[in-house]
Amino acid sequence: MDTVASLAAVPLHVDKQRIDICFSGSQKAISAPPECRPSPSARAGRSFPQSQVKGAELVLDLSTAMNYWGKDRLYHHTPPISLIYALREAMRIVLEEGLEARWAKHKLNQQALVAGVEALG
Repeated sequence: MDTVASLAAVPLHVDKQRIDICFSGSQKAISAPPECRPSPSARAGRSFPQSQVKGAELVLDLSTAMNYWGKDRLYHHTPPISLIYALREAMRIVLEEGLEARWAKHKLNQQALVAGVEALG
């Protein structure tokens, strides 16, 4: 499911809705720097051919990072520590605010935008 602009902005229950892969962008409703997104989990990754798995170009590719210490011993580079901390802080703020309150805030902003555009004719 593509939730790039909607994760943390509208109700979404990944487990209840049985969503296998939920792709999002950290720079939208989560309010973190861009490119802080994990790749699909190992369980999800097994459900489609490896040739279709995209994500090696991502700044924070957790599936590649996990292979640093695996049997393949991939080249290790310095991970983007500041982005990891920024994502952690953004997620802390989301949890502190509460999902229901965050959803309500985004709904109010959406309604205000629609009303403003309608007022312009």
